[in-house]
Amino acid sequence: MKSFKFENKIYEWISKNLLLVGIILATVLSFYFRFIMKEFESGDLQTFLIPWYEKIKTMGGFKALSTQVGNYGIPYQTLIALMTYLPVTSVAAYKILSIIFDYALCILMAVLTHKITGSKLLAGVAYIITVINPVMFMNSSVWGQCDSIFTFFCLLCIYGLVEEKFNLAFIAYGAAFAFKLQAVFILPFVLFYLLYKKKASIINFIWIPVVMTLLSIGGLINGRSITSVFGVYFYQVQEYPMISLNYPSIWIFLMDNRNYGNYPYISPYCMAVAVIALGLLVLWIVKSDFKIDKKKLIYIAFIMSYTTVFFLPSMHERYSYIYIILGLLIVIIDKKTIPAYIGLLMLDLQTYGYYLFALTIMPWIVLSIINLACFIYYCYRFSQYCRISVDNEE
Repeated sequence: MKSFKFENKIYEWISKNLLLVGIILATVLSFYFRFIMKEFESGDLQTFLIPWYEKIKTMGGFKALSTQVGNYGIPYQTLIALMTYLPVTSVAAYKILSIIFDYALCILMAVLTHKITGSKLLAGVAYIITVINPVMFMNSSVWGQCDSIFTFFCLLCIYGLVEEKFNLAFIAYGAAFAFKLQAVFILPFVLFYLLYKKKASIINFIWIPVVMTLLSIGGLINGRSITSVFGVYFYQVQEYPMISLNYPSIWIFLMDNRNYGNYPYISPYCMAVAVIALGLLVLWIVKSDFKIDKKKLIYIAFIMSYTTVFFLPSMHERYSYIYIILGLLIVIIDKKTIPAYIGLLMLDLQTYGYYLFALTIMPWIVLSIINLACFIYYCYRFSQYCRISVDNEE
């Protein structure tokens, strides 16, 4: 049967705009599977987030900023206080905020990909694979957590450093710290950039407390002290004295997951090993002959954030979020990392499923072995990627 002219025009438009069609389809589907989870309540929502929301609402919304409610910083408490004025449930409020930053993060991934590759096709692909990433979806829409918020600002910081827009980079980093202490996971990369590139100034760090204070203005107006802007993080550091909190770190080889025993004695050693591992990585980069371009900067940011989380104690399963997102950029830069990235996703599906759905997972020692194998492979691929670039330069 012969097709109509309008059908031919539709087919022709689709064939010429396959990338745009893919972006639209991925966006619609991603919104749908986020929408169907709108009423799901994770353990964190039931135990912590919903009671915090109700307390903020009972205290008068914005007036509740006069005191600390929950263990998140003032900026996030401010956003929740503002959400209490809207006709939405507490569960929806948390998820709406995180989902907004989901899509902002996806757009930023596309922008950064275009900057480092110059390819609109790869930028579109970066958006698509980020927006349907299962870890992003489970974190915001299922768990009700806000890791997309601080990660958005971390990625914006990395974008600013890569493009040498230093004020933007440190303003973004200040915003990341204002929302989550876990912004510290890219601090080694930021410090490396300052020391190696010698283009930004240590003075730029002043932006961090300035931005944190500005974003906490709601609390300050309501009588909070300036020390309260930063004090919440001192509490968080001491809140969970366990070697690991459902993250398959290197220390699972030494102590069981969620083990309290001897933590005060072991944790300083773990932190020292993390610093040494990062130091050795920096030493290798500095002593190598390869030229650090934009792609290698992204690779270094990924490797350093992965190293930090893998070797530090007291890591939650969600703390992999930052390097899971950066890992998507590494897949675009170095396609041979696809198997390792799939391994990282499988690890997160296990640990997320363990917490969210009481999934019976593989033994923690097995998960740690897989994580170690992925880490070693990424380090190998990074060295190979840099070696190839040196050969090409010659």
